[in-house]
Amino acid sequence: TGSKSVLLQGYFRNDSWSFTKGDLLYVGTTAGNITSTQPSGTGQQSQVVGIAIATNIIYFKPELTVLEIL
Repeated sequence: TGSKSVLLQGYFRNDSWSFTKGDLLYVGTTAGNITSTQPSGTGQQSQVVGIAIATNIIYFKPELTVLEIL
């Protein structure tokens, strides 16, 4: 509810993250979650959404390609 901002591409900082610099980031299997672990379960989908610039900063630039794990 209410007004919200949407980041289409750019840098985002979240001090609760602890990524490794250089990691590719994926849509997580939990709704709204970003992870550095590529989904691997049969039927799950994999989409790169950015790269870790630091442990708590990402460059968010979602790929349009989505792959399904067979």
